[in-house]
Amino acid sequence: MPNSSGHHLVSYFKVLAQMDTAALAHAEHGHGRIEANGMLLELRVTGVPTPNGEMIGIRLLDRLRPVLRLDEIGMVEGDQAHLRNWLAEIQGMLLVCGPVGAGKTATLYAMLHELQRLPRSIVTLEDPVESSLDGITQIEVNAKRGLPFPKAVRAMLRLDPDFLLVGEIRDPESAHVAITAVRRSSPPFTHAMSWVG
Repeated sequence: MPNSSGHHLVSYFKVLAQMDTAALAHAEHGHGRIEANGMLLELRVTGVPTPNGEMIGIRLLDRLRPVLRLDEIGMVEGDQAHLRNWLAEIQGMLLVCGPVGAGKTATLYAMLHELQRLPRSIVTLEDPVESSLDGITQIEVNAKRGLPFPKAVRAMLRLDPDFLLVGEIRDPESAHVAITAVRRSSPPFTHAMSWVG
């Protein structure tokens, strides 16, 4: 495709994902929606500068796909047992790490599915919220709308959750705020979960 067409496509998807079209010097993330063939698609868009212009990566999210259970995500039984024990008994923080497409989100949503049956207060901080879950308070972090990650964490602390899921720790500040939230909460959180991508 000619460069001019590529530049138009980059601008189109950046506008769709509510990204800064003039930001050419740094990586940027955004999300949006588009309709194609009668289906509403959720997009996660990443723009990265290169010497020849910007490169755009787009991931499609299927909000209609049901949340999988732990025994449906391909995890061996021993690992499932460890996670269930952690959810039931252990205090602390769990980090789920891996490359794009490794199943971080599927794993954490499967854990949230397990927790839905418990009479506990569960709060998530996500960017964006990928699936709506009954009985769970899901907060969508969005710096452009005045709710950056640190402010969202402070708001969440006032909700006094038993379980906290923090989405996508991408930088040292986010990691510091997440760990500080777990250590300084009173009483301490029973559990905190996060994924690092």
